[in-house]
Amino acid sequence: MVDDLHTLYGSPAEASLEQLLGYLPTGFVLVMASRRIPSFALSRLRVQGDLLEVGSDDLRFRAWEVEQLFKVVYGQTLSPSVLSTLTRRTEGWAARLQLFHLASRQVGHRPPPPDPGAGRPHPAGARVPGRQRAGRAAR
Repeated sequence: MVDDLHTLYGSPAEASLEQLLGYLPTGFVLVMASRRIPSFALSRLRVQGDLLEVGSDDLRFRAWEVEQLFKVVYGQTLSPSVLSTLTRRTEGWAARLQLFHLASRQVGHRPPPPDPGAGRPHPAGARVPGRQRAGRAAR
């Protein structure tokens, strides 16, 4: 298992990993997890059928899966409008759906689903009220 492969991007270690892939014995399985596609060519592995790629779209819950999650796992039936809004605002991410479920259980009612932009890093140079950017004094 190679986790955080993206940290090796463009490095000699990544080049060594690419060479290693050519020498793996038959039946050997190597799992690599990365936030970006590695710089080495994956086309040979793809063509040979030796590569299984799982992208972010594969990991997102679809509306019908969100409906099943809440019905089967949480024992709650969501109205079509709540289901649609929840799926859109959480972007189908399991952690966001879980947090929504936990938050709604604690308060005893359904708060509005979280905004998908919440918690994301601010673009470089963006001003965040009440916070300082590294190396610069607040104005």
